[in-house]
Amino acid sequence: MSYRNVRHHVSTAVVELLLMAVTCVDVCYAQTSTWTGGAGDGQFTTAGNWSPGGVPGASSNVVNSIGGRIVLGVNSSPFQIASLSTGTTNTVNPSYGSLTVNNGAQLDVAGNVSVLSSDQIAAVGTNNQFTSVASQFIQQAGILTVGSVPGDSARIYAGSDSTGSGSLVSNAGTINIADYGSSIYSDGTGSTVNLDPTNSTSTLVNNGNLYSQNLSTLNVDSSTVTNEAGGCIWAAGDYLDGGTFITGTTFNNAGEVYSTGNAPSLQGTNVPTILSINSTTVNNTGYIFSGNGTSTQVNDNATVSIVATNFNNVVDAKTGSSGSLFAGDGARLTVRTNNLDNTSGSIEASNGATGYYSGSTVNLNVAGNLTNGRGGNIDSYYGAQVTIDGGGTGSLANVGSIISGDAGYHSNSSLTIQNLVGALTNTGTVEALNGGDLQITGDLTQNAGLTKVDGNLTVTGTFMLDGGVLNGQHGTLTTTLVQSGGVYNPGEDPESFDLVGSYTQDIGGILQMDIASTNSFDTLNVSQNVILRGGTLNLDFLNGYVPTGGTSWQFITAGTGITGTFGKITSNIAGDDFLFNPNTGVVSLGGAPPVPESSSAACLVSLLIATALLASPRLRLSIPSK
Repeated sequence: MSYRNVRHHVSTAVVELLLMAVTCVDVCYAQTSTWTGGAGDGQFTTAGNWSPGGVPGASSNVVNSIGGRIVLGVNSSPFQIASLSTGTTNTVNPSYGSLTVNNGAQLDVAGNVSVLSSDQIAAVGTNNQFTSVASQFIQQAGILTVGSVPGDSARIYAGSDSTGSGSLVSNAGTINIADYGSSIYSDGTGSTVNLDPTNSTSTLVNNGNLYSQNLSTLNVDSSTVTNEAGGCIWAAGDYLDGGTFITGTTFNNAGEVYSTGNAPSLQGTNVPTILSINSTTVNNTGYIFSGNGTSTQVNDNATVSIVATNFNNVVDAKTGSSGSLFAGDGARLTVRTNNLDNTSGSIEASNGATGYYSGSTVNLNVAGNLTNGRGGNIDSYYGAQVTIDGGGTGSLANVGSIISGDAGYHSNSSLTIQNLVGALTNTGTVEALNGGDLQITGDLTQNAGLTKVDGNLTVTGTFMLDGGVLNGQHGTLTTTLVQSGGVYNPGEDPESFDLVGSYTQDIGGILQMDIASTNSFDTLNVSQNVILRGGTLNLDFLNGYVPTGGTSWQFITAGTGITGTFGKITSNIAGDDFLFNPNTGVVSLGGAPPVPESSSAACLVSLLIATALLASPRLRLSIPSK
């Protein structure tokens, strides 16, 4: 053979060998390492526990499908594997398998991690010479899957209150937690779980449980976090730097999100348990709450803090479920946002009717627009407190209901609205019920709907009553009241009503007084002056009562006098001839005795009230009957 041919064959062989080497790097280098437990010691680092034999390395796809218990407990250089899968997607293992990283060891997984068949992965410390070095489980990228089928209760967690702290980190771009009791959590003093992907489009979907407890920390930093209807995100027994913290671009909640309870050793202290949400947009159609303590007469200091550019507490168009924010059992809930839409949602603080708790608070700090839409409720009950603060730039339009009331075992409930850039506008319902204090710093303008004062309502500016109804029993209204429209019915069926301030009635306003007898009738007690500019006084005689000629009633008292008079006096009896004396505030009946109106006659008072109430669609089905 010539030298040329020999060189050709040698060159060809070299090329083929190089190609085989490249192919082996691309194809043959990755391998599957399956746990068999053959050595019987349960140790990750024992070659005899794996098939094929040998401890898994950086190119290994580790599989554990037989429910074995694996321990990586060597405090040395981190162990690296390519991927990890425990269990199978279509089975539930009653005797769960586990992989525990302890004794300060570290396991790095380059790609996907799947925890299935009720298996568990844990990073925990132990009480030995390695306690100063945290045990760590780290996923560098890929997909993290926890649970898959009904009955599954797969878990991945850091720490344990019985065996010490640990650290779990996942940079997975996609995280899915199944809805069958599967969980990711942090448990035990100093333990941390960080779900912190670098991918700007990362997602986390939770149908199971995601939480921190027992003085540990959970951080979730996916771009979009979705807590489905069956999902639960919570913090329990955490304090100081511990708690559950959710950040990202969008947080969608259709399930439960809550903070509850101190650790037993901290109950009764002022150290809070913290759940924090910090996202550009929060969409809530589920339940976000703080409280639910387990010990009576203990302020458990649970805290939920939400910071968002836009917060939507609304109804789910598909399921019909409404968003709810709640603070109870002495807990606190704070929302800081530019815009808050509470259409058909509920925001409430309540200490509960049992009297065991106190100090429940909800703080809404809204720098832009707060819309309490149709069907929306903002309430305080049983001595709790709600504060709405516009920061000097926020506005509030109420179409739903704003209520403070029901003291129960506690001091008065309070609801404060302050620092708005303009007047609070009401076309829904504003109520200070018995045992409730409602304070509005600034002006209140009512164009329709209802303001009801059975407790205490303070408007530091001007209350412009342009439409709808203002009424109440035994209530105290503190304000400058200017009525240009609508119906003002102080007392209501009949009772007294105190107005601390002044009252001006313009020509479009109707002042209605209810009369049951010569001794039972509405009274309006005004601490300052009353100015009447030709409006209407309407007298509503109740239960068939018909007065005799010469009967009089002192409906109005004014601390600094009455000026002007009514343009007309109307009533629901025929043949009346009523006179008003502005010097005394007394209305008297003169002339022939009146007779009740016939059933076919139109009752002016009913028409006037109905007209005012029907101006608000919310109230069309709740017109008061006499």
